[in-house]
Amino acid sequence: MGKSTVFNGLTGKHRHTGNWIGKTVTVGEGIARHEGRAVRLVDLPGAYSLSAGSAEEAVARDHICLSPHDVTVTVCDASRLARNLLLALQIMEAEPCTVLCVNLLEEAERNGIAVDLAALSKALGVTVVGVAAHRRKTLSAVLYGAASALEHPRRFVGVDYGPEIEAVLQPLAASLSERGTGRLGARFAALALLENDEGTVHTVKQALGKTWDDTVERSVAQGRAALAEVGLCGIALQDAIAAARMRRAQEAVACAVSVSYTKPRPECAVDRVLTGRRTAFPFMLMLLGTVLFFTVAVTNLPSAWLGALFATVG
Repeated sequence: MGKSTVFNGLTGKHRHTGNWIGKTVTVGEGIARHEGRAVRLVDLPGAYSLSAGSAEEAVARDHICLSPHDVTVTVCDASRLARNLLLALQIMEAEPCTVLCVNLLEEAERNGIAVDLAALSKALGVTVVGVAAHRRKTLSAVLYGAASALEHPRRFVGVDYGPEIEAVLQPLAASLSERGTGRLGARFAALALLENDEGTVHTVKQALGKTWDDTVERSVAQGRAALAEVGLCGIALQDAIAAARMRRAQEAVACAVSVSYTKPRPECAVDRVLTGRRTAFPFMLMLLGTVLFFTVAVTNLPSAWLGALFATVG
């Protein structure tokens, strides 16, 4: 998605970059300048979900939920927007002030994908900016977007989790909101407590602080029991929540993304040959045969030369 590239471009740091989740395994910090002011930026480990399945995801979740900060910027790939929005929607629920940074816009355009940033912003109810992370001139939009999100707060258009879940989620979230959830979104906290992921529940309890008491614990237990009565517990509840987020992501993408036909790029033709149903196996066998030939036959030549050299020297 390019979040470390965005971070490096804004701060002048040289954090290692890559294109897979979990590549960043530690928290990095740097300073950027915006309109004469110093802005502290933090590069968190990549994640698929705030319900952490790895140590890196746990670091990202805990920092978003517990560490003091003003704005959270979540970076998405323009060509894979629906999939990337699954995590972004969780962050928007957890973080009252979120900026969605859509990266790789030029690459998406080359593939016939056009993203209407204004429409996406309206559909989600958050500030949306577009960048090409490898071009530093475009990165200032991130800082302007963050400043705008702080000065003009917007109301996130949340996820509808369906009547069964909403019947339990809404009253619990309202109760938490009245008691106070700190900087944590009440719906995110309530949903995490109902979902009952051990690590996330521990983090939410820390964030709630004194708000978490026996009354809240009983409400959560009653909510879980009510969901269990309609068959929504454990994996079934997690699947229902994930499906609702996917529907919400697809709705947002449908409002903001258009795809047009483009001439296939040369690398696409190569991919079709190397991974085609009829050509992949012959090509793999040819490649393995080539490697075997070089291993057995070609490498014998330098071995023979070295043997002759050592015999002569001896």
